[in-house]
Amino acid sequence: MNKSTNKEDIKTLNEIETEKFEKKKFKKIEKEASKFLNKLKKKWIKENKKIIN
Repeated sequence: MNKSTNKEDIKTLNEIETEKFEKKKFKKIEKEASKFLNKLKKKWIKENKKIIN
């Protein structure tokens, strides 16, 4: 791959790298949020069963 010294090309490459980083970061946050919500849901169901019984 040829390294470009054109400022517009460099900017574009930086934007692409930033987008990749942001997507990775978003996926990680989304995964952690999903785990948290699943734990919360299980805890809520468990507490409701205690109240019903």
